Amino acid sequence: MTKGIDAQWRRTVSVRPATSVVRLRETVVPRTAGLAQIEAALRAGRSVLVVGDVGVGKTHLVDSFAASDAFYETASARPLTHRAEVPAPGTPVWISVGASRDRTATPLGALLDVLPDIQVDVTAPIGTVRGLVLAALRSMGAGRALVVRVDDAHLLDDLSARVLAVLARQEEIQLVATMQTFAAGRSPWFELWKDAVADRVDLAPFTRDEVALWLRGSLGGEVAAEALRQVWEVCAGNPFHMSEVVGSAVASGTLRQESDVWIWSGVVPLSTKVIELVQHEIAHVSPQGRRALDLVSISRGLVRDVLERIVPAPVIDALLDEGLITIRYRDSRPDRAGHGSSPDQGTRTPYLECAPLFSRVLFETASVAQRREILTTLRAVAGDEAEQTGLALVTSVGASLDCGLPEPAARILGALRAGLVAGRVVEVEQIATSALAVLPAPDPVRLDVLVARAQAWRFLDQPARALLDVSRLREELAAADIDDETYAQHLLEAVEIVMAIEQYHHDDAAAALHALAVAERQLTARLGSPLPAEPALRIAVARLIALGCDGRFNECRDEAMALVSGPDAASPHILPLMPLLIVDLVETGRMLAAQEIVQRHLGVAAAHAGTHPWAVAEILSAGFIGLIGLGDVAAAEGVVAMLSMDEGSFTSDPTTGHVTRGGLASLRGRWSDGRAELRAANVQFAASDVIGLAAMTLVSEGLMAIASGDTTAGRELLARADASPRRMYSAYMQAEIRCLRLQAHSWLRSPDLYDQAIDLADWAADRGLARVELDALHLAVFALHADGRLAAGEDLLERAHAVASHVDGRRGQAQLAHVVAMFSRDQDLILVANRELGERGVWLPLSQPPVALTRREKEIAGLAAGGLSSKEIADRLFLSVRTVDSHLSRIFAKAGVRSRRELAAVLHT
Repeated sequence: MTKGIDAQWRRTVSVRPATSVVRLRETVVPRTAGLAQIEAALRAGRSVLVVGDVGVGKTHLVDSFAASDAFYETASARPLTHRAEVPAPGTPVWISVGASRDRTATPLGALLDVLPDIQVDVTAPIGTVRGLVLAALRSMGAGRALVVRVDDAHLLDDLSARVLAVLARQEEIQLVATMQTFAAGRSPWFELWKDAVADRVDLAPFTRDEVALWLRGSLGGEVAAEALRQVWEVCAGNPFHMSEVVGSAVASGTLRQESDVWIWSGVVPLSTKVIELVQHEIAHVSPQGRRALDLVSISRGLVRDVLERIVPAPVIDALLDEGLITIRYRDSRPDRAGHGSSPDQGTRTPYLECAPLFSRVLFETASVAQRREILTTLRAVAGDEAEQTGLALVTSVGASLDCGLPEPAARILGALRAGLVAGRVVEVEQIATSALAVLPAPDPVRLDVLVARAQAWRFLDQPARALLDVSRLREELAAADIDDETYAQHLLEAVEIVMAIEQYHHDDAAAALHALAVAERQLTARLGSPLPAEPALRIAVARLIALGCDGRFNECRDEAMALVSGPDAASPHILPLMPLLIVDLVETGRMLAAQEIVQRHLGVAAAHAGTHPWAVAEILSAGFIGLIGLGDVAAAEGVVAMLSMDEGSFTSDPTTGHVTRGGLASLRGRWSDGRAELRAANVQFAASDVIGLAAMTLVSEGLMAIASGDTTAGRELLARADASPRRMYSAYMQAEIRCLRLQAHSWLRSPDLYDQAIDLADWAADRGLARVELDALHLAVFALHADGRLAAGEDLLERAHAVASHVDGRRGQAQLAHVVAMFSRDQDLILVANRELGERGVWLPLSQPPVALTRREKEIAGLAAGGLSSKEIADRLFLSVRTVDSHLSRIFAKAGVRSRRELAAVLHT
């Protein structure tokens, strides 16, 4: 896994009924491949078997085809072979047969409903029955082509299935049948497919991207990443389940719209309808089958060998056939589960699982007594508990404690770790509280549990409760009979929580540093002086982080560099320091050194993902900023792809994807797209911002709003950013925030832009932040050039040359080249420099054209003025070239120009 990440970098509960009926918008996610398969089969004269699990949209796919022009064209144009009669011209006759479970045992039951006047002796030979059915169908078709549609063909009685299969084989009819996956392997359907009489169309659940498309369309707005994650986890791409769950979530307020973005808060609600739908699907299951479903759902997944010790194998096979349980693979790699010593020791363990929604309903509707009985049964089966990891372990331990069943300390601690890694802090708090209620005070396990609950309270924005748990931890720590290493471990965990609260919630770096000093004295009193290597290292890192989060990295920059380059470079304890150091190196202009540290420590972060689950994503995010500083937009795009992976090999906050995608959109000049991504991030941060990034993302969204033409909203966002507390990351990112704010004022054409830029340049110079100083000098010269006052800033040219010599990368070179071009007053040279800036992700504000442009026109005009071709613009904005050219024609007419060169001259003058 370590090698994989390095290579990627280098390559680039409650059950709540709905309070009201909620109508989602009608949204169609194109299933073009499935429609094309149906069309191709019917054109070739074959029948079609549409196969898939319950709720994946088989009926909807057939409905879509039947309503299309392709249906009438293909059904009447099919080739004829040995048919006795030539169908009359005109549209084909569509005859629908609906199979049902209550008619499964009735011979010809489904067809008799369609052909009520037919007189059939069901005991007659199959040929006789076939002839009578065919005659009845032909009378309904009036000589036209016959297409018989059968929904839920797996529920047909045997006689109906055989008759329809024979008619399809003899090409008397074309059959379009939907069925569950298990039935496709049975007679007569398997033989139809094997003999090429029918084509099989396998319909899978929606992909994550298709789920996102459906959500945006159904809700009519942007959807935050956390909301997408919740729907994906509980529905696994099942369209029917999604419709019901999302409707319930909207009705209950769990899914709500704020600032045009849909966000999620709380647990997935289960409406009465959802519960009844699940219960209907399993109503026919035998008592032993229901027992197996309960075991699988309440355990959140079982190895088959374990389940077979309780339930007969044929019962399990039947559930697998019907798709009520499926075989999944649990990732037991140590970097994900927090076990083992090497990231290369992981395995993929097969286990049985219910569909997520089924599992949730069965779990929630089981009584406490039922859960206790099932969990007790599972405990009697050796080997099960050792197989559980991740969220399955969280759920299992939580259920046990909730039922009053004791749990081993190792499983409790494993569940707490897994819950924190997955961000399930509500469940962590509940498990910890239940565990503390049963663990006796002298038990040292209580210390770990108190740490976990204090962390959960902090993430739940409950600092007072977190500090109360820290106080209890210190009391029990003083009285505990533990070794010095364990004492140091827990004391340092406690002080790290206190420091985070002081800096995040109270914005008090002095209090954080004081708490660290007190802890250091306590450790020295117990362990002696000098301190052992590990606690000494953790104290040093904690102090550097406190200074960095207070915006004072210039006081400890050399110490931090020595630490990450010294003998402790491979220690996991330095990982929390990495993002701060990388960003600081970027701001000082040492982008290449920053990239070297990223590459060197990604492997360390991956190797210790079990104990530092966020480290890989944090280092990648900081590296993304470094790539922006270098002007390597293509590589930055690759990092965003890594951070946006559905199932990555590391833990990442979904909101990070919004932030980095927004940043990438701005590098490409796609202001509207960037604004949408950052608006989603800011809505999520308004609900929960555990590290304090809101100030930066608000400024970023404000810049993109202004750049896209919405200056009123942009000013409001800048004001909100001003009012945001500095907190942790907002403090160490203050240089980036100042740069973004200055860019926003350049797009606003602020009259004091030059003064603001010089102030920022001087502030950065005092702190040795060469990259920030160069950004500010560039905009200072731009302001003078726009005002025709370059003569007043002749000294800036020499200063820009001097600063640029300390800034790595082509972005800084492009800025310097643009400064030189502006001082040369050579318009052609300025246009060339503008194009290079665009290639490096730097987009300058445009002058106002003679008439107003729409937001989309401004976006396209800016890219065209930057030298991009119509195809390049189309690729960036996800438009057709024809659309781009059409916009450009209107832009040229409005601006009174005839070419991109003239447009650039107008907009950059």
